[in-house]
Amino acid sequence: MPVEVRVGQLLAGYNLYTIREGEEATLVTRELVSSEDSELYQARVEGIPVALLSSLPEDRAKELLPVRYMVALLRPDTTATLYLDTIPDDLKPVLHVTLKRVRGAGEPVTPDDIADVDKLEYQGINFPPDAGIVIIFNAGRRNGFFYDLTPWSKTGARASSTWRRR
Repeated sequence: MPVEVRVGQLLAGYNLYTIREGEEATLVTRELVSSEDSELYQARVEGIPVALLSSLPEDRAKELLPVRYMVALLRPDTTATLYLDTIPDDLKPVLHVTLKRVRGAGEPVTPDDIADVDKLEYQGINFPPDAGIVIIFNAGRRNGFFYDLTPWSKTGARASSTWRRR
């Protein structure tokens, strides 16, 4: 079941370099990291996902936390829809991939067989074109974190006066 929250501020991405006040920032606005990228994965998951989960009302947080899976749709008005721990049971993820070798219908595919992830869909979720996306998932022993906050450039919304999309 989705949970509606107000985040309080527009989340634009992760700062790539340390800067001083007034300097131009370089933001990462779309990225896929896995638990194999241990330090980077941990740092990223403790950023935007924690900000989203901290916006849960206190009574709901006690009921819903901790989470293993999350799909979040972030809107330019700083509201978000969070789908927590409903994956894969309710949302049925469908992954479109490029494989390294030929596989027949019904044959198992391992993570080592996957050359690239082309598309991830969740049946039951409509991804509006102006929404940012945050997804935490797992595949076997690996955890993954994907986010795409690039739609903000299409809406004209800005995180701060020094933020500029390249």
